[in-house]
Amino acid sequence: MNSITKYSLSLFLGAAALFSSCSKDEEPKVELAPELKIENSKQILEVLPLEQITFDVYSKSMDNTNLSSISFLRESPVPEKFSKAPDDIKQKSYTYNFIGNAPLKKGDYEYTFTTYTEGGQTKSVKQVVRVTQEPFTLEINDDFKKSANVDDEFTVTGKVRSIRKFSSVTLSTSAVIPSVTFYGGKKYNDVSKMDPSYYPLVKSSHSTDKDGFEVLTFEVKVKVQKGHIDNKDSQKYFDVTFFAKDNSLENPIYKEDSQFKTWTKRINIK
Repeated sequence: MNSITKYSLSLFLGAAALFSSCSKDEEPKVELAPELKIENSKQILEVLPLEQITFDVYSKSMDNTNLSSISFLRESPVPEKFSKAPDDIKQKSYTYNFIGNAPLKKGDYEYTFTTYTEGGQTKSVKQVVRVTQEPFTLEINDDFKKSANVDDEFTVTGKVRSIRKFSSVTLSTSAVIPSVTFYGGKKYNDVSKMDPSYYPLVKSSHSTDKDGFEVLTFEVKVKVQKGHIDNKDSQKYFDVTFFAKDNSLENPIYKEDSQFKTWTKRINIK
């Protein structure tokens, strides 16, 4: 065997030995997206306005790196009170127990969770939260006519319902007569003793229903009256207005987006 052949063979054997040594000492780096899933929930989680919601977000690294964090992103304004998302995990697997409150208004909302590994891999999953009822509603019925004479009587009945209780509930008219204040000054009022010359009948009741809503029902019989003589419109029209507002400012969960309802009916005075 000549010297060139011997030299080439030595190079080949040396390279093979070096490669074999590196293969034994260094594990090949494999980066895979982590596992991420929602547990202890439903595909669409149906809840009431501002109801507390809780479920688990489970994440697991699928390669040889640790998880680093889990982030939480929600659409549209929702209550800020929720359990803090982990930002320094340093483990192969982790369960984030999410605790928060549902949004105020009826509709579907997406809660997006994303997990990150120390190797830079990510995975996202969505939880749909469906608020099934409106937070504040008003139902009214009446037997009003388009035209009437002074002292004619008409009846209005209704129900107002609020998840954040009430701050004000009143019925007023365009005539110079007292308003009916069902709720004001942080309390329900006894409206049964209103002046019968203006309100021949006033009844109301309040309760909390099975879903936690404050409910006020009422029945009012009003007499058509003219307003102040200097007010020309009140000489021609008799207006009845019902107004209700929720107590957002004192709600411990969500103080924004105050809810209110107004109803008005006009009668032409003959």
